[in-house]
Amino acid sequence: MDRGDVATAVELAREAVGVDAEVPAATVVVHRLDRVGDYVLVSLGKPGVAGWIAAVDVSGRDVMSWAANPQGQSTVPPAPATGTAEYVWRPCMASRSPLYPLLRTGSGDGVRFVDINGRVYDDLAAGHRA
Repeated sequence: MDRGDVATAVELAREAVGVDAEVPAATVVVHRLDRVGDYVLVSLGKPGVAGWIAAVDVSGRDVMSWAANPQGQSTVPPAPATGTAEYVWRPCMASRSPLYPLLRTGSGDGVRFVDINGRVYDDLAAGHRA
């Protein structure tokens, strides 16, 4: 996904929630595990202040889901300072909404998935915790 795609996602999210270009936006690209493709998670508003969050499928020009974010808190787990990690999502026990992606990390003992609350899962199919 390139910068133009991310800019389009922000534009579509702003249009869906009805805010203008002056509202700050932060983005995270999320890889889908249930189908081919990625989406952009767009946070609209200043961190810590009421705003909105939207999951945007740029290729389909579709705002898949959006919601008010009354506290302005992030809906993504924090990325680790070191190591390889990426944001991923599929409907599962660990996350039922694309507004709450998971962080996939890899290590010598396998792949793990971390949710917004810091819970660690080793299998998304059944939602088993590590």
